[in-house]
Amino acid sequence: MVSLPLLGRCIAGLAEAIHVQLAQNDDEAVRTRVRHLSQTLSMLGQLIAEADGSAPAPDTVAIPPAVLLRVARYLDNAADQVSAEGLLPAEFDPQHADQLAATFHRDAIRLRTIAQSATADS
Repeated sequence: MVSLPLLGRCIAGLAEAIHVQLAQNDDEAVRTRVRHLSQTLSMLGQLIAEADGSAPAPDTVAIPPAVLLRVARYLDNAADQVSAEGLLPAEFDPQHADQLAATFHRDAIRLRTIAQSATADS
């Protein structure tokens, strides 16, 4: 189960990851990565929309562990691109690049922890 606030952060993180991808010059690779990121955003939106309220805790959504791990991988990749390659969303203040990368990594760690917990509970 993923809390709605964390899920919201992940959706925002994936949207920012799209902006990081768009900072690159490799058109075909960028299109492929943006397509994957946007498909994942769509999947999360569908899972939220289909939540039937049967979650054990209020304001949580059941997200399959594999999806959580995929989102974590995408967020880690975006963090690496920000820190190692200096790719930033358009008009993003470069002084905050380290904070952006750290946020991506922190959210990825949270998702992996939830995914591991869900897998252990199964």
